[in-house]
Amino acid sequence: MKIGIITGAPQHLSGQTARSARALYALLDQQLFQPVIIRLSEAGNLWETDEYYLYGQARQQERPLSWPSLSDHIDFAWLVLPGPIGEDGSLQEQLQQAGVPYNGLSPKACRYTIDRSRFSELLPLVGALPPPTVKVQREEWAAGSPAQFFEKALAQLSSPLNIRPGFNRGATGQTQLHPQDGLEDFELAVNRAFSREILPVAEWADRSGYDRQEYADLLADAQDGLGLPLEVNFSGAAYTFHDAASLCQFLNDQAAQASTGQWFEIQHLSAQPSDEVLISTLPTGAAFSCLVFQSPEGGPVALPPMASGEHPLTQPGQLTAAAEGLFEALGLQGYAVFEGIEGSDGQPYWLSASSQPKHLAQLLGQATLAGYPPKDGLTALIAASLRARSQEIPGTQAILQSLQLQWAARPGRAEPSAILFSKEPLFEEGARQLWNALQALGGAPPLLLQKGQGGQWEAIHAGMLFTGAAAQPGNRPQHALASWTGRPPAAEPKGKMSLDALRGSRIWLQLTEEDALLAAAELEELGLPHSSSPASATEICTDRYHALQTLKRNGLNTARQLRIAQAQYHQAPADCLLRVESQLDYPLVGKPAQGHRTQAVVPLPDRAALEAYLALSFRPEGAEAQESRRQLRIPHSQAVPAVAQAVIEQMVLPKGAVWAGYLSATLLGAGGERYGRRFEWLSMKVRPLAATVLPPEEKYPTAAQSPAPTKAFPSALQAQLMPVLEKGARILNLGGLAEIEAWVLQYEDGSQNVIFTDINTCLPFLAGAPYLCPEQPLQLTVGKIAQLLWPEEAAAPPLQPEKPTAAPSKKTAMNEPQMPPRAEHPKPHEARNRAEELKAKARVYAQETWAFLKSPIFLKNMGGILLMLAGSFLLIKWSLRWHTHHGESIQIPDFIGMDMEDALLKAEKQNFKLIAIDSFFDSSQRPNSIFQQEPRPNQRAKEGRTIYVSKYRSQADSVLLPTLLDAGYSYLQYRTKAERLDISTSIKERVFDNKQEENSILHFYHNGRKITDDMLRRGVKIPRGATLEFVITERITNEVPLPNLICKRYDEAIFLISSSNLVLGETIGAAGLESQAFVYEQDPGFEPGQMIAKGTRIDLYLMPSRPSGCPDEAPSVPEDDNPLNEDGEEDFD
Repeated sequence: MKIGIITGAPQHLSGQTARSARALYALLDQQLFQPVIIRLSEAGNLWETDEYYLYGQARQQERPLSWPSLSDHIDFAWLVLPGPIGEDGSLQEQLQQAGVPYNGLSPKACRYTIDRSRFSELLPLVGALPPPTVKVQREEWAAGSPAQFFEKALAQLSSPLNIRPGFNRGATGQTQLHPQDGLEDFELAVNRAFSREILPVAEWADRSGYDRQEYADLLADAQDGLGLPLEVNFSGAAYTFHDAASLCQFLNDQAAQASTGQWFEIQHLSAQPSDEVLISTLPTGAAFSCLVFQSPEGGPVALPPMASGEHPLTQPGQLTAAAEGLFEALGLQGYAVFEGIEGSDGQPYWLSASSQPKHLAQLLGQATLAGYPPKDGLTALIAASLRARSQEIPGTQAILQSLQLQWAARPGRAEPSAILFSKEPLFEEGARQLWNALQALGGAPPLLLQKGQGGQWEAIHAGMLFTGAAAQPGNRPQHALASWTGRPPAAEPKGKMSLDALRGSRIWLQLTEEDALLAAAELEELGLPHSSSPASATEICTDRYHALQTLKRNGLNTARQLRIAQAQYHQAPADCLLRVESQLDYPLVGKPAQGHRTQAVVPLPDRAALEAYLALSFRPEGAEAQESRRQLRIPHSQAVPAVAQAVIEQMVLPKGAVWAGYLSATLLGAGGERYGRRFEWLSMKVRPLAATVLPPEEKYPTAAQSPAPTKAFPSALQAQLMPVLEKGARILNLGGLAEIEAWVLQYEDGSQNVIFTDINTCLPFLAGAPYLCPEQPLQLTVGKIAQLLWPEEAAAPPLQPEKPTAAPSKKTAMNEPQMPPRAEHPKPHEARNRAEELKAKARVYAQETWAFLKSPIFLKNMGGILLMLAGSFLLIKWSLRWHTHHGESIQIPDFIGMDMEDALLKAEKQNFKLIAIDSFFDSSQRPNSIFQQEPRPNQRAKEGRTIYVSKYRSQADSVLLPTLLDAGYSYLQYRTKAERLDISTSIKERVFDNKQEENSILHFYHNGRKITDDMLRRGVKIPRGATLEFVITERITNEVPLPNLICKRYDEAIFLISSSNLVLGETIGAAGLESQAFVYEQDPGFEPGQMIAKGTRIDLYLMPSRPSGCPDEAPSVPEDDNPLNEDGEEDFD
């Protein structure tokens, strides 16, 4: 059955649309369906293309299709076009006219589900609740004041406010406003929801060229901006643009001629623009999505709802019933995905209904709770859509019956497989995607094993991996899927099992390095092959420092490294910093010494970053080190674990190289031991020069992210580098799937330098990851890996895990398949014979080579070659002496400190040429004066020689000011950054503020112009040498808090009084026993939050024993004097 995946034009095939199309392609059952990729052009024309189009690659073949003949090329159409173009019902009507059944809702249903305003009005009519909402009409907004609407929204609703277009355009135009957001943010959000942006000409003129292009790209982005196509209204005329580059050029041209008082009105050019904006209060609770589809009998069936936020669902059963009731009440057919929020009382509030959700692949994972893989869930949606179209489109019923027959009779492949995975989000996601890829290839459901308590392996149900819950036998989705498929759900084994029970299975590892080391050792002891490297290689590569030092000792180039221990840092932080700076140069890269891979790699451009990274890495257990995260600009979503050892690495700089790139090479090692192993290079990708550290979301993209931007490695260099990379792989004994990261530098003479930086042996199977062929579907990569690792493996059915119950029945034993015998190993005498053969061949080759070197013909030719080389050398040497007038020279004058014009006159008189090759501005130096020359003064050179000089520029260049956030709002840090840019600073005013830190920047002035933090974020440039005047905070006050001295010992009270800049007055009671006395009253008396003037006298009333009602003193805890052991410390030499 041919499934047409209809998606958008190239400029729209990004973000959500591309991810949805790739996920659909990956989940299609390849035994039932033949995918046909079709792109819909902006003109409405259809083009059949190939799967490379979905992955941003060049199309290998393409041909036009016509709407009337579309049914001759596909049997069913699946629209992957979120937003109006695919959800307003127009394409559905065209497909009906063409006689092609399609997915999802009917045209009528599309029209009221895409209109959020109309949908929210329908909900109360069928007994459902929308969130509290205020509606704003376009005409009212244009004629009214934004402040009035803002006040109205705050009066009728509560924060946070959700602002979205009344007409659904996918994620475009949606904004969430928090309590700290003000009127300006509200106005921008409403304009964005109306798909319009007001851009003053003066603001555009103030932007740099880079900022202008970045702003145009933002406007063209459908996720964060307005989306293409765009219409610009200016001076009474309207202009349409279909790409960001032409939009930027237009704004540049018009701004150059317009007056500063004019503005551009930019809006999304939609066939159905939203004339209404919805402002809602989202109830506090759990956001959820619920997929509802029709059963073969026609009734609605909902898969268990999926929570899409941080809060768990409290009553999923009630949500399932409510979603089924809403599906039936609205008269929907096929399938639909409802999104809403479960309130604190369990009541659902519905937000939208759609047949093209952005997370359909994740929703289909809920099918595992019914005992079926996601690919069967997708096939059920296709079948439900066919049933819904059977009354509208002739021939659809026959297609549905044919699909059901093929589904029930689908053959299963016999190769059993097992996935061992760790309880870590990255590897759990890898296990999910690998499980789906193996299912798409037609194999039996892979056995899932995770590390349980006590280090034992437990086989779990797929539902635990996809949803975190076990399967629920006998539920409604299970009955519906069983009816569609014609077969019962797969019986997945559960319980503890040993790895020895996996004989005959293809074993895939999705484990952290610690777990992979233990699993690989156990599997190798049992003689079972697996997809990862041997335990010996994993043990070496787990320690970054050890791995690179191993390569270095074997003659390969590696990045310079230094290992720092946590105990050493805590004892002497300053010494650690000096030690790093004495052996390495900035910029640096910080990495954990063990595990955590690229997720925790951080670039360190200077000392402040190095200090922050070490403080973050060696922080106490439970601490967050928020200041270090802020300084390093590390988001909270990125994990930077506290470690015992960290590696500081010298970032490789391409000095003297004509070409440089950061290489990521993925290899597969199969068969043999170390030097007898065969290597296949799965992928070689190079990243741009600036991408020295790839962000975690690009290195390990999740299902909701796009593939990382990489380029194929130059083929001319690939063959030259493979021997070096293969040597490193053999030194480390890599096998299975592994990744080598290295800098590659190429020089003018054609030589290359490969500098190894990292070795990864534990790679999660994530679609779009740069190490796993991001240009093709994951199942194709997985199939290739399986073919290379298990080329001639005999098929064998899966094994059941061990169960601590009684022996199996006779019936079970008779039906249990036989295990394949173990592979026979070569006998010892056969191995000795092969070794002797190799030695004999080597001796014969050495004898033949020596005989050739002694032969007369070789000696005569070698002598002739040497004579010719010697003659050529002497001839070239004599020619150069004659041509260059060797020995004739005059002295070069000193031009340093001279004005450039005076130096030109002087050089012309002495028959020298003077060329300025470099210049920069320095406010402390005389403009146009020379500060450097080459060749240097007083050297000798021939007449006519060119002298290259560097001079100071006369005109200051502009620099981009850093934001206040870059300096942590600290005046001292901002002054340091400004001095590096040759900007002077001064303090214009100090403002008292006891809530902020001393010397916090409020704003500053340049030539009388006030500059705020918001302006700095948009970009402000000033000339070098300028002066900034700052307004900063101070916390100077003559008052101090009154300390609470009741129940304190006398000596402790004296310490608190003196440290608070107060004076001890009279002491009454306990005469002569003050050192052991307690305070039972003070004057002035203590009140929380009371402030008194410095120098105030405090009178104390003492008694010899602790007053009643005072808390007992906490027992002292002895400090642990045992420092951490620093053994194993190695420095870079």
